[in-house]
Amino acid sequence: MFSIAKTFKISILSLKSANPGVSLDQLKAGQVLSIPIQTLDGTGVSPVRTTLSNPKSPTNVNESNASKIPTLVNKSASTDPSSLNADQKEALDIHNKARARISKACNTPRPALKWNSTLAAEADAYAKRLMQSGSFLHSGTKGEGENLAKFMPATNGSMAKGVEMWLGEEKDYHGEPIDANYGMYGHWTQVIWPTTTEVGLGVARGSGVCVVVGRYKEPGNLRGSSAWYGKVKI
Repeated sequence: MFSIAKTFKISILSLKSANPGVSLDQLKAGQVLSIPIQTLDGTGVSPVRTTLSNPKSPTNVNESNASKIPTLVNKSASTDPSSLNADQKEALDIHNKARARISKACNTPRPALKWNSTLAAEADAYAKRLMQSGSFLHSGTKGEGENLAKFMPATNGSMAKGVEMWLGEEKDYHGEPIDANYGMYGHWTQVIWPTTTEVGLGVARGSGVCVVVGRYKEPGNLRGSSAWYGKVKI
């Protein structure tokens, strides 16, 4: 009981009030509780339903080895939007329109993404690597989120069309906490992730193929969190 109250930063009295008739001293794994969470605007509380389980540390599903601590590198290199080319600007605008729409629908503000030239250079280099090798696998770069898209023929592809492809996964996501089976919607949830602040995209064309890579900071798709709210499903 005390650990639950501490985790959600609420008082034991509030926890008891939200769960009348439940013996909080004899909780078991699998039991469902209501958690009163203060709304972001401070006007009241929103009920959260959570299922008890054995505690696990949140894990970024983009990381291949969670036991390793990533080396922190300063990659803050925000770019003036006026310096972007037409494809870059359109791709950024599509991101931010989707984020603004979800923020309004969920009443959960998230920042508009800024274009990061360092992330874009990394994404561009990796897109060329994928195109030349013929492979289509995530890089596993620590501390960054990553989205991939591939088009054939190459003339069908662009950064903006890559983002539109990722947005097409919205229909498969319903606010649930991210788990290991996020492949059907993981590109979409990274695009709208509440704590992501910067993005950079790259594109490569050759041999009839167009590859688009998106890199994100901070990374999204944190296991156990909802892409709508950044915490638990409401």
